[in-house]
Amino acid sequence: MVSIYPEHSQAAILDELGDQILIDPESYLRGERKYLSKNQFLSGDILNKIEVVQLLVEENNKEYDWNHALDLLESVRPPRIHLADIEFKIGSRWIPQSVYGKFAFECFTNREFELSSPDVEQVIEVNPVDGQVHLRTSFAYRYPSAKDSSLGVSGSRYDTGRKVFENLLNSNQPTITMTVTEGEKKKTITDLEKTSVLRAKEQHLQELFQEFVSRYPEVQQVIEESYNRLYNRTVSREYDGSHLVIDGLAQNISLRPHQENAIQRIVEEKRALLAHEVGSGKTLTMLGAGFKLKELGMVHKPLYVVPSSLSAQFGQEIMKFFPTKKVFVTTKKDFVKARRKQFVSRIITGDYDAIVIGDSQFEKIPVSKERQMNYIEDKLNELREIKTHSENKYTVKEAEQSISGLEKQLEELQRFNRDSFIDFENLGIDFLFVDEAHHFKNIHPITGLGNVAGITNTTSKKNVDMEMKVRQIQEEHDFKNIVFATGTPVSNSISELYTMMNYIQPDILKRYQVDYFDSWVGAFGEIQNSMELAPTGDKYQPKKRFKKFVNLPELMKIYKETADIQTQDMLDLPVPEAHIIPIESELTENQKLYLEELVMRSDMVKCGTVDPSQDNMLKITGEARKLAIDMRLLDSSYSLADNHKLLQVVDNVERIYREGMENKATQMIFSDIGTPKKKDNGFDVYSEIKALLVDRGIPSKEIAFVHDANSDEKKNSLSRKVNAGEVRILLASTEKGGTGLNVQNKMKAVHHLDVPWRPSDIQQRNGRIIRQGNENKEVDIYHYITKGSFDNYLWATQENKLRYIKQIMTSKEPIRAAEDIDEQTMTASDFKALATGNPYLKYKMELENDLTLLENQRRAFQRSKDHYRHTISYCEENIPILEKRLSKYEGDIQQSEISKDQAFSMTVGKQAFDQRAEAGESLHRLIRHNQADSKEFRTLASYRGFDIKMLSLPTNQPLPETFSVKIVGENLYSVSLDLYSPLGTIQRLGDNSKAPTYD
Repeated sequence: MVSIYPEHSQAAILDELGDQILIDPESYLRGERKYLSKNQFLSGDILNKIEVVQLLVEENNKEYDWNHALDLLESVRPPRIHLADIEFKIGSRWIPQSVYGKFAFECFTNREFELSSPDVEQVIEVNPVDGQVHLRTSFAYRYPSAKDSSLGVSGSRYDTGRKVFENLLNSNQPTITMTVTEGEKKKTITDLEKTSVLRAKEQHLQELFQEFVSRYPEVQQVIEESYNRLYNRTVSREYDGSHLVIDGLAQNISLRPHQENAIQRIVEEKRALLAHEVGSGKTLTMLGAGFKLKELGMVHKPLYVVPSSLSAQFGQEIMKFFPTKKVFVTTKKDFVKARRKQFVSRIITGDYDAIVIGDSQFEKIPVSKERQMNYIEDKLNELREIKTHSENKYTVKEAEQSISGLEKQLEELQRFNRDSFIDFENLGIDFLFVDEAHHFKNIHPITGLGNVAGITNTTSKKNVDMEMKVRQIQEEHDFKNIVFATGTPVSNSISELYTMMNYIQPDILKRYQVDYFDSWVGAFGEIQNSMELAPTGDKYQPKKRFKKFVNLPELMKIYKETADIQTQDMLDLPVPEAHIIPIESELTENQKLYLEELVMRSDMVKCGTVDPSQDNMLKITGEARKLAIDMRLLDSSYSLADNHKLLQVVDNVERIYREGMENKATQMIFSDIGTPKKKDNGFDVYSEIKALLVDRGIPSKEIAFVHDANSDEKKNSLSRKVNAGEVRILLASTEKGGTGLNVQNKMKAVHHLDVPWRPSDIQQRNGRIIRQGNENKEVDIYHYITKGSFDNYLWATQENKLRYIKQIMTSKEPIRAAEDIDEQTMTASDFKALATGNPYLKYKMELENDLTLLENQRRAFQRSKDHYRHTISYCEENIPILEKRLSKYEGDIQQSEISKDQAFSMTVGKQAFDQRAEAGESLHRLIRHNQADSKEFRTLASYRGFDIKMLSLPTNQPLPETFSVKIVGENLYSVSLDLYSPLGTIQRLGDNSKAPTYD
């Protein structure tokens, strides 16, 4: 500061700035003097800063006004979250082990301990490799009790409450299976009855835990304090980039406030997830950040990874925004073997401001063989731990398959003979920007939860490659130098947040103890494992899905430590105002007849009167979606007159086409059903719409299918033609036209012929028209709905999901819990209720489902009742026997007490000994010679009023390593001996001469 203002002293400058600049207490404690802006000082880990400043105040440090600093920090301390607002359950990893320990003792044994007792800390342990929680052996098999058995499922591997409890600690809800014989083959199937009982036992345990917490104020306080200390300690930072000047930015280009702030964030934090709305200018934000970092000397070689089809377009945008920058845009030709060395040399030696590479080419530059092997070894170790400890058969099978695949990869790597192509590490890339990062979400997390809806169960090679490269850069730059950008960070499930967080902020996840997926789920998710009707409709099956996500404000606070979120309603972008216009049509007679047939088929599927391989709800739902668009997708014998929707689309498209002649207004028609197939000469929607439009006088050359643009050059050419109004009607699917297609210049209308499956698909489709650069101030978005079909239901479902996502992301009207948004297959009850317009049919079928499950539980309860009645009868019969045995135990205890303080004396054979070692040697000799042709008990010795007997050993056989001897008083006691130490033998007999005591 003094160098900038030489006419002022440092003290004068600090005095002038006042509270705008403050000493960093953490660096001060380390003996350094580092200053923070007020914004920096009052954000981040506030709780830690308060604790450090309190320490400085207590030390009476006079060098700085720490009391004032403490007051400032206290003014922004996050308000305490009370227990009533915190969702917790068995399986919440942030709950202290002592709480679970106290609960386990009370629930499963006849013992109780204080929360501060060391015993309660010894009940559970966490595996450091995979984060799985286990009951310690010292607790799992001790203190048996009847109530422990009553909380398990009799006749299964989960026959005690402790085993059920251990699964719940890991958020794991396994199924119980049984083996049946079909013909000559044995088959493992789900035991629906016992699995249904297990679900009820799990629910009962969760209820018992809630009751347990409510009984003890000290437990409530510990849980509340633990949650607040872990998840309620930070204040989100606000970034101000209004002062930014970036060299080389074109004079006709201005950064919008959200872009300036995001760039400032990246410059300061050197990592981010740009979760910015489609069309918000992520490209310019990334470029501005990279060039500013380069300008400041913080980065030397930034690499931009973009979808391969957009790499040329991305390069053109750089030239538009920063025309003076030196940029290298790679192409497919650079990866031809003959040109690889030249390509590598250009990257290594070239002083580029930016290097742009398509994602498919990016994947062709491997990380080193050593890094790949280390990555695979780490994954193998995690999977082996999962396999060893998981109670879930699906999880074990899945782990075995993954292990087998990774071991094959490892073998291939070890045999791999490489050409001269270079490793990624040696390119010198020191910052990675990834555009359209949602393409890299397909990573299956290492988990013991099994198959949960919404969690991808595959990992693509492309995603593994990305993860390895991200980790390589993070290792060299303290988890920094990574920026991902996407307009749709969440597509199928809120659990996808974990994938993005794990890419960008693995160190932060670890700090919050949610670095393992299962621990993340334990803190923020609630998995429901219920018996549901299978999609085939003919049987019930266990189904896991995220019931809801909880503690969302704290989850989003962690997420926002690196995520920069900008939704449409947060931005004041110059985009057109969009009008959503529903266009409804009635069912034709043939559509009604076909729908009635589908309802009958759904009934047959539900009743199990049809082979599921021949007909099922997936097939029926697919046909119903086609029926809503055009009957000819089902049978070519139908005609145009059997539908209304296509003619409505054509009517609107023609009208808008005519109205927009002067400015060459363009339109897009989206449909994921009935796409053009070159190998199939049958009916397709795209060709039919084009033919109908051409018949109405619209030139064929002005209508295009995005599917025909099957190369980068063709796609770029198509984009130019649409933006120029040369092509005025573009038909596309979500996959091919929903992402990265910038054709908005003259776009007047978008027509949704079908309903996309994911809410993110709606955002991507509409992002083609609600976008900066559109010349129209108002645009129309048409939803075509066939009444009586599933169109209305599907649109309402997706729009509700979209609202949920926005509400969670923006934290406006904050909600603490929300249902997940995973894709669900339409059930037979959904289908019939919608097709008939009678919602009570769905309720009826759901009640029938519930009744079946309750009947299973009733039968299981009756069997358990019969089993316990048997047990009671058996126990009553044994009471006299046990009373007699107890009397004998008491006699043995009395004899043991009498002799315990007497001088040592043992008779071995017929010889008396008063030295332990001599007695032990003599006993060993007698044992070695205790052989006979027939088995009989022989008395070897007497000690402290008890006889020591042993069954004779067979002749002509080697002696075993250990022997079982019996100590005989009024009762019989067994003890295992070896012949290694005579003195040790006497000590063991001395210990076991006392009758056992029982808790």
